[in-house]
Amino acid sequence: MSSILIMAGGSGTRFWPASRKNRPKQFLKVVGKNSMLLDTALRVHNLCPPENIFVVTTELHREAVKDELGFIPAENIIIEPEGRNTAPAIGLGLTFIKQKYGANEPVIVLPADHYIGNHEKYVEALQNAFHFIRTNDRVVTFGIQPTRPETGYGYIETGNAVKANGTKGNVLHGIRFVEKPDVTAAEKYLKDGSYLWNSGMFGLKAGTFFELCSRLIPDLYAGLVKIEKALANSPSSVSQVIGNVYNSVPSTSIDYGIMENLERFYVIPADFSWDDLGSWRSLEGVLPRDKNQNVVVGNFWGQDVEGSIVYSNNKIIAAVGLKDIVVVADDDVVMVCPKDKVQDVKKLVEHLKQEGKEDLL
Repeated sequence: MSSILIMAGGSGTRFWPASRKNRPKQFLKVVGKNSMLLDTALRVHNLCPPENIFVVTTELHREAVKDELGFIPAENIIIEPEGRNTAPAIGLGLTFIKQKYGANEPVIVLPADHYIGNHEKYVEALQNAFHFIRTNDRVVTFGIQPTRPETGYGYIETGNAVKANGTKGNVLHGIRFVEKPDVTAAEKYLKDGSYLWNSGMFGLKAGTFFELCSRLIPDLYAGLVKIEKALANSPSSVSQVIGNVYNSVPSTSIDYGIMENLERFYVIPADFSWDDLGSWRSLEGVLPRDKNQNVVVGNFWGQDVEGSIVYSNNKIIAAVGLKDIVVVADDDVVMVCPKDKVQDVKKLVEHLKQEGKEDLL
């Protein structure tokens, strides 16, 4: 057997105002007719049956996930009592998978809000990872071939190819994870050829995560053991145990807590187009542009508008004389900013929170 764990608990504040607390980025239809969450699940539905697809989310979004992914069992929707970064969320999901299918279950962990092109090559890469995981008690990550000196992504330095039992495609030795670089370093990585973008997707056996967690994040490991015991011995108390555990586990990212501390790991070079859709500007890389180089989602009337990004849920946006501007219209908010300031939308959300404007968040 093999399982997929989808992480669907993020807030996506850089996609405000379309992304809100009750409708975060993974539920938006920004790159097609489906939400990003549904697309993520549909891409893997031929790799494993619905009972082997798991989703970690929050109580606020439980019903939205059920509505989007009605084909997976309700018990496979795993609820965090609060967001505590990616390591606890992944650990919680893997605890349920380990309890259901055992420590040797191969699992691939996927964010719910990424864009993927070349679906056939994507599935081939995941199949390759599953083959590798079944015969190796190591972490395998997916590295994306850089196409530009990107400063918004982390990188993975890779080494020589490795011949591993059970592997059908190319697998490389991983050397180290690299934090988001400055422009000079990013240009160097692009020319070097041995650096890949860190996609945030990875695979391992459920038991391998627990072994790594016991050494690298012992406080989290202790909490997960309590949850696992409750699942096995007292299922009715699981929610309460999870709540108690989450009060004490460290808020740690999977990269900082585990990945950057691995003594040995492997990388599958991904031969498919990918984007983590980190801000409104990322739509330029995944959606077509009109004759004036605008990316438009929704109803738009424009004159002398160039190189801009326009998004509307249901309102008509009309504009004259814009260049390199982002315009996003939601039911109760219109957000406008220069394209080179889209990363600051997150700061705007924080300001609104400090001002008590919860109705806009």
